[in-house]
Amino acid sequence: MKWIESISAVALAVLSAGAGAQTTLPIGGTFIQAEYLNPSIRPTQLAQITGEMNELDMDTLVIQSTLQYSCALRAQNAGYQWVAGMPNALSDILQQASSRNIKVYVGLGYFTDWWNCTPYYNITDYTIAQLSPALDSILSVINGSPYASAFAGWYLPDEPALAKPGDTEFTAVTSHDAKLAQYLRTRSNKPILISPYLYTEPGQQPLSAQQTSQRLSGFISATGIDVYAIQDSVGTGAKDVGWGREQSVGDYYYYASQAIGRDYLWSVNELFDYGATLSSGYGGAYLPASIQRINRQLSLASTAYVGKRLGWLPLSHMTSLALPSNGTFYGAARLKDAYKAIYGKEGTLLVPSYRWTTPPSTSYPDTGNKLFDGMPGDPKSFNSSSWIGIPAWQYPDAPTGQYVAEIVMDFGKTSKVDWIAAQMLNASSGGILLPNQMEILASADGTNWYPSGIYLARCYPTGSGQVCNTGGEEIVIRPSSGNAAAYDSEYVFSNESPLGLNTRYLKLRFFTTSGWLFFGEMEIVSKP
Repeated sequence: MKWIESISAVALAVLSAGAGAQTTLPIGGTFIQAEYLNPSIRPTQLAQITGEMNELDMDTLVIQSTLQYSCALRAQNAGYQWVAGMPNALSDILQQASSRNIKVYVGLGYFTDWWNCTPYYNITDYTIAQLSPALDSILSVINGSPYASAFAGWYLPDEPALAKPGDTEFTAVTSHDAKLAQYLRTRSNKPILISPYLYTEPGQQPLSAQQTSQRLSGFISATGIDVYAIQDSVGTGAKDVGWGREQSVGDYYYYASQAIGRDYLWSVNELFDYGATLSSGYGGAYLPASIQRINRQLSLASTAYVGKRLGWLPLSHMTSLALPSNGTFYGAARLKDAYKAIYGKEGTLLVPSYRWTTPPSTSYPDTGNKLFDGMPGDPKSFNSSSWIGIPAWQYPDAPTGQYVAEIVMDFGKTSKVDWIAAQMLNASSGGILLPNQMEILASADGTNWYPSGIYLARCYPTGSGQVCNTGGEEIVIRPSSGNAAAYDSEYVFSNESPLGLNTRYLKLRFFTTSGWLFFGEMEIVSKP
């Protein structure tokens, strides 16, 4: 087998951190879900959160919501409910944000069970009636805080479906948000932020980028809302980042910018894996994505088009914090280190030469350095040329009684390795499965190998206090019954904590009981 060594100058520029590299990270802000905050230790949690935001060059914090409306409560002629700790939590948030030069957008209310009753956009008067007394309390806390200068504006948690075909629903949403914004203007002159999304239901043909920009122009004219943070929907809907399956998210941001102007347009870049079922515990759905996919998203949300990039959700998907009940996922620490490395902030994204000892199929070949070419695999199409397919059933492993895909890597010199991650695919219709485990072996000479860890597929880190909805911490790779397609997803398989491994050669072995193993991008990170 020949070693695969070629890599383009452009890819090297992106992958290698060094002198003169970009030191301001591209994601400028994050959302926070206030229910993750524990009232008894809230100031400590917020100090950690805002400290990590500073570490990651983020200066904007958007509180997703402060209150909730409920169709069930409405049926009982009852009112709103506060999100846990609100509105008093605003005082702590503003204090910690002010100390870190972070600006805060305060989210208002949303229906927690909107699917159970008349859609929220048809009961605007009820919404405003509930918002009125709540807003009194919110403004009282903000105006009474010595740190009120950190308050930047409002966030409307309503999320217009910007690319969804059909005008009836969008017209109703526009009318609702126009009245809500008009009411809010009577109480405050602060800017209003809203976050439309590009996701469309399976089987729906999304509006084109040009049509979406026209719809956005009409929405801004009707509502007067100030800032539009458009969700790229790459995690929720696998919107295109360069695979050629449809218009890319870059097209949508370009035309939106042309329509309303860069200063009014932000992006929300989703940091989690796509899955056919969005709930975590189904394959890789909603787990931290690969850094190369995120790099594609951020490059397409170009600063030529958008004034700021927000992430959903760094505090769950890209963090080294382990706060009680903050929803941190397996892989979050890995993604944080990879993020800092790829943009030259800290650490290095290593690019080895490599060879397959279990050759790919000629139908899904590795045409040269595909594991490190910067183009992730398309989770909606296993026929995409972005994937490398290993016919694992052709490579039995006698000691384990399973089948294996094996890669040998050479860094050219002894290198420190902390994180090893592979973007992989579960596509039941093609017999493509996620592996059961990954084995890492290291060598100084490429001949004598030493075990360096065996890792299982997981959805949450051990000890997080959370489990998959499958009943345990390990992902169900192939359910014994039910809808197997519900587990179709991309998944980033990696070690669970930094290895601190000094080696020149690596051997990676991925095990399965049957079927294909599909590989997109790999990332190998060296921490400082």
